Amino acid sequence: RSGIGEELIKQSANGAVVYIGCNTGAQPCAYSLLEGFLLALEKSQRPLVGDCWARAIRYYYEKEHLAKLVPTDTWYPPSTFFQGMKFMFFGDPTLPMASPTRWVPGSVSRR
Repeated sequence: RSGIGEELIKQSANGAVVYIGCNTGAQPCAYSLLEGFLLALEKSQRPLVGDCWARAIRYYYEKEHLAKLVPTDTWYPPSTFFQGMKFMFFGDPTLPMASPTRWVPGSVSRR
């Protein structure tokens, strides 16, 4: 088997339609990726999962000041720089997502 992300996408009956996951240990700065994704989802009139992920990466770049990182004697600055590259996106980037302004948790039955 290849990995959990690829296998979830391949599972037609009980799998996933999109998988975004870290291929190694994520650092706390990865929360900025999630924050950027959710902000993109919230601001878009017609959110597509690939657009939200691309915006999450741009948000991460700005919030974590990647252009201004300076090497130190620790491992953390390079880890911050490479964090977005450690995440894999599997699935169709044109997949539409429900906008949180149009969807309220519990308002639609889940099957």
